[in-house]
Amino acid sequence: MSVKRPPTVNLALLVLALNIGASYAHEAVRRDWTGYGGLAFSFEVLLLAVPLWLAFLGWNWGRWLLAISVIGGMGLGIHWSVARAGQVSNWRIVAFWLRSFIDVVAVVVLFMPSSSRWYRANAESANQQVQATPDGAVSSAPRSEPGAGGA
Repeated sequence: MSVKRPPTVNLALLVLALNIGASYAHEAVRRDWTGYGGLAFSFEVLLLAVPLWLAFLGWNWGRWLLAISVIGGMGLGIHWSVARAGQVSNWRIVAFWLRSFIDVVAVVVLFMPSSSRWYRANAESANQQVQATPDGAVSSAPRSEPGAGGA
């Protein structure tokens, strides 16, 4: 069973991808690429790209990882903006808060009822596609409920 992705999920993931992409493109230009700079940057990008991709595919825990990443990123950003107060331009701090606000709104949209229904339907569909039988074997047929008829 394939359930069509709702526009709310498409929009939220597109906004997150563009916002995160723009942020990392700007960071890539400013980054010191000597030593472990490239490795650290690649790791940071993967930490957000993988959950974004999994959320796009309909994996519920992908959207939870995105939410945790956004909240964690805001926490680090708050620390950064307090620690560097007076050392960086006000524009950079305003840009951080604007990007953070956009990310939070997009994550909230991923948890709206229509989005949650889609993620739930995908989880149920995946559960029906592959089920473990009581003896440990794996069956690709949907599991029938007791009393639902059949053999």
